[in-house]
Amino acid sequence: MKSLLLLALALCARVVSAATVVAYIPDWDPTFTWRSIDYTQVTHLDWAFVTPDTNGKLSALDRANVLRLDSITSTAHAAGVKVLVSLGGADGSTTFAGAARNPVARANLGHQVKILLAARNLDGVDIDWETPTASDTANLVPFLHQLRDSIGVWKLLTLAVPCSPWSGQWFPLSGAMDAIDWLGVMTYDITGSWDDHGGYNAALYPHADTATWSVSQSMDYWVTVHGAPKSKLLAGLPLYGYVFSQCAGPGSPFTGAVGQVPSRDIEAAVRDSGWIRHWDATSQIPWATTPSGGYVTWNDGQAAAAEGRWLATNGYPGVIVWEVSQDWTGQAKHPVMDSLRAALLPDRTGLRTKSGVMVSSIKHRVDLMGRPVTPSTRGVILEGDDATGWRRRVIVASSPKSN
Repeated sequence: MKSLLLLALALCARVVSAATVVAYIPDWDPTFTWRSIDYTQVTHLDWAFVTPDTNGKLSALDRANVLRLDSITSTAHAAGVKVLVSLGGADGSTTFAGAARNPVARANLGHQVKILLAARNLDGVDIDWETPTASDTANLVPFLHQLRDSIGVWKLLTLAVPCSPWSGQWFPLSGAMDAIDWLGVMTYDITGSWDDHGGYNAALYPHADTATWSVSQSMDYWVTVHGAPKSKLLAGLPLYGYVFSQCAGPGSPFTGAVGQVPSRDIEAAVRDSGWIRHWDATSQIPWATTPSGGYVTWNDGQAAAAEGRWLATNGYPGVIVWEVSQDWTGQAKHPVMDSLRAALLPDRTGLRTKSGVMVSSIKHRVDLMGRPVTPSTRGVILEGDDATGWRRRVIVASSPKSN
């Protein structure tokens, strides 16, 4: 009876909250540290990426990234935010097929993930396999069940999935939904250099020939075709856009190159460099033209708020965001993420590093090394880090109700 109760409590702990904002953090940007994040904007952070090999062995984190990840995790936990590690990615997925095919490699990978989560005090693992092929589909469900068995019911197991039938057909997940906490639907890269005209990167709704696929269609595809429950589906929000050179606008052909640009740089160009912003009221997305005759598609704060409201209205718990440093304008300022928070997390309180009030309440109290301390009416906030780790702390009074 006791074991059944513990299992029930574990499953409840893994239920996706009513509003979930998962932001990916790039491991390749050493300037993006714990102090770059506004923890009131997120419920989960996803460290990207760690790469497995075909034998199930994980690539090692270098010392600088260990320090950076540990400080982010400690600060996130102090703010009530969970941290996961993401495996694979667009450039790190080639070994998944081999590892998933071999039962010994599957078990080894599960063991390696379990060790990593414990060593870095992480809350779960995200699988970003881009993407299985027809020959891999039979191995996908056993692969996911092995991971769940290895990490246990207390840790999160999530999966990034494509936004359309083109690659989504190779994700037969009905037999694994009980093992997965959420699917992060990558509702972006809907247009790019592979198109013959300029489209929208992540439009909320379709619009004639301008946006032939959209966020709303992607989410409906996973519900109706795959039978995924809405409660386990998070939509994607890109914090970058595409610039089509020599293109008159959405739906027009282009003759030049296509480049990916962070949202912060697009916003700066619209503000300072003569780019002219437009709004597509049908697709609920901005677009802009450049003085040199180019066209840019991206998702700004207005589009993020529209997507957040649509998700909440239609019974989806939230979003995955790729990736949060691209909206970082200095200190812990993220304007697009602020708009998303207003739509999905209006009552969110927590840690704001260098960007306003530090904390209104502290649910998770830790010491300077990130270890739990005895609850009291005073909470511990971690503050300041350098190459050697934490340097000082700030004590803030909190309500006895939060104990």
